[in-house]
Parts: sequence; C-alpha cells; structure tokens
Amino acid sequence: RLARDKKDLTQTRFAASDFVVAGGAPSTSARRTDSWEELDWRGTFDYHFTSDIMVYGTASKAYRAGAQTPLVAPNNRSPGASVVAIAAISPEEVINLEAGMRATLFDGRLRLNPTYYYMDWSNRQGARQVSCAAEGVAACPVGFRIQTVDSGVVDVYGVEFDMQLALMRNLTLDGALGISKYRVRNPTANSGPNLFPAQASPSWNVGATWSLPGTSVGSFAANVNYAFVGDQETHPTSGTDSAYLLPDYALMNARVQWTSNDGRNVVSLFANNLLDETYGTYATRFGGGFWDNGPGTGVGAPLRSARSVVRGRPREIGLSLQHHFQPR
Repeated sequence: RLARDKKDLTQTRFAASDFVVAGGAPSTSARRTDSWEELDWRGTFDYHFTSDIMVYGTASKAYRAGAQTPLVAPNNRSPGASVVAIAAISPEEVINLEAGMRATLFDGRLRLNPTYYYMDWSNRQGARQVSCAAEGVAACPVGFRIQTVDSGVVDVYGVEFDMQLALMRNLTLDGALGISKYRVRNPTANSGPNLFPAQASPSWNVGATWSLPGTSVGSFAANVNYAFVGDQETHPTSGTDSAYLLPDYALMNARVQWTSNDGRNVVSLFANNLLDETYGTYATRFGGGFWDNGPGTGVGAPLRSARSVVRGRPREIGLSLQHHFQPR
C-alpha cells in the first residue's frame, strides 16, 4: 500500500494584554506545508501439522503521517522579533512481528491460541510535558504544556493467550491472558521512562458457561465471568506531582438466559459488576504548579496536587426481553 499525505497548517496569534506583536501589528501568522510518502506491506505464512494444529508467522509495516505542532516563542516586544513558529514531526512507523499457534485438541474439547508479538515503533508521536517558563506566567501559568512530539523509538512486546475447555457436556470453561511490556530507548524525549498512553498490563479473564439445551420448555444457559485489568499510567511523566498510576481492578459479571425452542424468544437476567467494585477507568492529576504562587509556595514547599477520577459503573442488575418475528 502506497500512501502520500500532505498537510498545510496556518497559525495566527492576535495581540493581547500578555502578547504584543512585533512592530505593533494586530496579529502575526506562520504557515507550514509538509508532505510524506510511505510504502506499507504485510506478509504471512502458516503451516498445518495436522487438521487441528496450525502455526503461523507474520510481519507487517504500518505508517502514520507526520504532524505539525505550533510552537509559541517567548514574548518579545521588540520590532522585528519572531514570535510564532511551526515544527514538523516525522512520520510514525511500526514494524510488527507476530508468531502463534491455533490448536484444537482432545476431539474438540480443548482450544489453545497462544500468540507472541514484537513491535519496533519508530518516530512515535507521543504526548510530552514541554517547559514553557520562558513565555511568562500570564501565557503559561503552570510552567509547561502537553505537546505532541517525536518521542523516538519504543520497543513493545508481549504475549496473548486464550483457551476454551469443554469440561463436561454442559459445562465450558474459558480464559484469556494478555501481558504487554515496553522499552523506551530515549527517556528524555518521553519526559521519562514510562510510555504514555500505556496499555494496562497484565489483563486476564476467566469464565464458565453451563448450558441445558433442548428441554420441553426451551433451553437454558448460565455464565459467570471474572476479569482483571492492570494498573495504568495517566501522565507522560513519572515521579512528578502530576503523575498518577491508576490502580488495577477486577469485575465479575453474570447472566442467566432462557431461549424458546423455536429460538424466537429470549429472556436474560444479567448482573454487571456483581460484587459492586469501586474502581476508576480514567484519572487526571494536576500538580502544584496550578497553585504555587504567593506565600508558602515555591521551592521547598510541600507538593500539592488535585486528582480527578472517572469512576466505573456500579453494580447493575437488569432483565432483557427479545422477540424475533421470523423463526430462527
């Protein structure tokens, strides 16, 4: 796949109480045009040892067009000073290598799907905390901005595994596991060694389904599932008063379902977050830079911050009714 992208960005900044345009003009503008061309590809092979066991390998390259980031230079009231610039960010490329197996064993009772992957992620376009203290408190009261930058090369690798086991004729067990790791080759370009946004790791789930098909009054099924989500960084930096690690959490869901013999009517009683777990799905922490002005602040003062957390949904119990007008 051959792709060509072209981007044209114009930025205008108007004179204000905290910004004076060189020469007394009402505004100043900057414009930049960039284009990028890349070739993406993918190749894969698979080999069947038997009709039930297959291994495969695949290699692919993906591309995302470059970007443009407006940069505001320090206020300079002298005539002829340059006040606005636009920087270009290189295209982002990922080369992904993946290998795995798909196996069905014991007369179809057991299915195993292990997968390993490695990604060479170059010129990653990531959010970074960039200092803007030179612009002054009025233009940048917290002392930094979050900008999209070329954060260098990152290695991402991990394993994924899922399985299904027919333990008995009416009882099936299932489970899945995902572990993701990374290595930031240039921590300085990423404001630290952590990857942002990072994938929660590890994550896993286990479940069981009991079914009773074809009775005189219809078929029945019951399912219970327990899922775990690992912790997650919520800020481009780590170890600062704006960094926050979102804690891990686990949820249990359950469902009981009746289906009529003709398949036209389905009644389900379900419970999500059965154990009524209190957990956060997203969080933002604002460091003390938002308040560090005046007496008792500055270097040596206690760190202060405010954290905002988006909570997940509490326990929900419900009943759903479905009717299909056509026979199934």
